[in-house]
Amino acid sequence: MVRAAWDIGPATSFTKLVPCATSIPQVILTDASFNVSLFKAIGKAVSTEARAMYNVELAG
Repeated sequence: MVRAAWDIGPATSFTKLVPCATSIPQVILTDASFNVSLFKAIGKAVSTEARAMYNVELAG
């Protein structure tokens, strides 16, 4: 089965309304910075985006 580029799995899908998601660095790279404010900023971005995608019924 070949998946389209925007099909990343059964729980999330993209449309013209939400064409992509934020790209976050790998955890090991983020952790190497020892930057607590960076961790918090990433957490806020992930949670905001997850809520937004759920609100437009593109994530379960």
